[in-house]
Amino acid sequence: PHNARAERGDDSPERRRRLRAWNALDWRLYSHFNRSFWRAAEEFGLERLRREAAELRRRRGELARRCLRGGGPAAARDIGDRLLRPFQPPGGAAVLGFALREGLGERDRQMCGRMALPELPYKDLLERIQFGGKNESL
Repeated sequence: PHNARAERGDDSPERRRRLRAWNALDWRLYSHFNRSFWRAAEEFGLERLRREAAELRRRRGELARRCLRGGGPAAARDIGDRLLRPFQPPGGAAVLGFALREGLGERDRQMCGRMALPELPYKDLLERIQFGGKNESL
């Protein structure tokens, strides 16, 4: 299974009780938003939602082929542009990022670069746009 632990730890009834108590608020939030999502999905129309989700996947694939070297995620060490390398937490799992295709025109480079920008540089870009700054482009 994806994201599963290799070994199971203490599975005692007491530990399960403590874990349920620890996660109670998360579970309530998840349940609330899951119900509200499906209510909205029903109102929108499930078939329409499926069609639009399929269209989004198609367009995302099209943009990945147009913008990304290899058409998908890349290891941070394989991303030449330092601005596009995602933060790598110490002692944690490797976070993948996106390397842009070579030879993109200026317009495509800017569009693709903004879509491939990792969270922290993207936050910085948004702050510059919202609160002023010297450079609003990549």
